[in-house]
Amino acid sequence: PNQMTVYGTNGRKFFSQYERDGIRYCMTYAKIERDPRAQRVIRHFGGRTVIRRQDEAIPDGICDPEQCPQYQARHCNLSASFVFAVPDIKGLGL
Repeated sequence: PNQMTVYGTNGRKFFSQYERDGIRYCMTYAKIERDPRAQRVIRHFGGRTVIRRQDEAIPDGICDPEQCPQYQARHCNLSASFVFAVPDIKGLGL
């Protein structure tokens, strides 16, 4: 699979994801909840919640590199990963 990704100082900031309708959406993480008393982050099991990006730059959440300010500024790049198996190789557990 491939995706468009923007990395910040703390990891992925924005990333694209294909939905069942075949459209690529720009995704981000939901705002972190903080405990009002201790000012610490409230940890949730399963990781942070992923939401569609909806701001003034991308109001509909659709990932269109020609309209994306991060892509035009060369902050967003295509990242891909290949998953494959080589037959007759011992030790892979296949």
